[in-house]
This record gives sequence, structure tokens and C-alpha cells, in this order.
Amino acid sequence: TYIRKRDKAKACELAQNAYDIKILKCIEERLSVIKRFLVRYEKTDPKKEYDKLKSYRRDIINDMLVSDVAYIRRWQEAEYESKEFAEGAPEIFTEKGERVRSKSEKIIADKLYALGIPYRYEYPITIGGTVLYPDFMILKMPEREEIYLEHLGMLDNEGYAENVLFKLDTYERNGYFLGEKLFFTHETGKNPLNTKVLDNMLRRILL
Repeated sequence: TYIRKRDKAKACELAQNAYDIKILKCIEERLSVIKRFLVRYEKTDPKKEYDKLKSYRRDIINDMLVSDVAYIRRWQEAEYESKEFAEGAPEIFTEKGERVRSKSEKIIADKLYALGIPYRYEYPITIGGTVLYPDFMILKMPEREEIYLEHLGMLDNEGYAENVLFKLDTYERNGYFLGEKLFFTHETGKNPLNTKVLDNMLRRILL
């Protein structure tokens, strides 16, 4: 149909509409290609092959590409000896079933467990020739980075505070700085563990 010069706006609208239809068709075709690719990509993920295996097969193979699920499982199943408990020490157990030294440590452990954050309690590490037992070694995913959370539970006790300073100094002298790979919570007899601060800290750790 012939469009008069005075109907230029109508001509522009029709031309734009025809162009938009072509662009939309190209986009839809690309989306279709991407969707087909993603379906095939997910089906051919080699990491998932390990997760499909029966447990007895997992234990006898050396998988080259360890999935996050397998990595976390292996990390949590590592055997180790933590510090012994003093005779007569209170028996405090977490939801996970492990024994800890204080009610505050139970709170921390239970929060980590509820959030699904992999951790080890008092796992021995050697830093600068000194063996330390971090209260919590946390596995940050998906980076697979190990970070440490120390609970300073008796800061109003002079002897305890001296040990804490030695421990923190050992961390810092070997490149473990607060707010990076090292975090801590604290309390005294008059100022108990602040669970709101703990929640904010765990969110920061997970970022």
C-alpha cells in the first residue's frame, strides 16, 4: 500500500515493527540454541559421574574431577585427634553429636551445622612450627578455602588472655590476618556471646 508523505510517522512505525520482528526472531533462535547447549552441557558434566557411583565404588577409585559434594564429604570425613578434655569437664554436645568445651561453642557449631557450612572442631594445624587447635576450621565453598574461627571465651581471665594473645600473634606472624582467613568471637563473664554479631560474621564469611 502506498503511504503518503504526510503519513511518514506511520511508515516509520511499520518499518520499526518489521525490524523488531526480525530482531525478536534472531533472539528467540539464539535462546533456543543456548537452552539446547545447556541441556547437553549439564548432561555431560564429568563431575557428576562420581556422585552417581555407589559408595563402595567411590572408596576404590581415584576421581580426577572431584565434585563439590564429594570434596565436602571427603573433607568432613578426615580423621584427626583433637585436644583431650580435662577430667571433670562439663559434657556439652552439639546437634551434630560432637563434644565441645562450652555452651557458646555449641551455639557456634549448631549455627554452622544448621547453615550447612562444613567445619572441623579443634582440627590441629601447624603454623610457623607451632601446633594450633583452631576452635573451628571452616570450609568456604565453592572456593574450597579453609578459614578459621576462634572463640575467645574467657577474656576476663588473665592467664587465658595471655594464651589468646600468643595464639593470635602466631596467626598474624604467619600471614593469617583478622577479617581475611581468620575470624573470632568473644565474651567475658559479664558480656556473653553476641549471637547477632555471630550471624553477621557468618554471612560475611560466606560471601
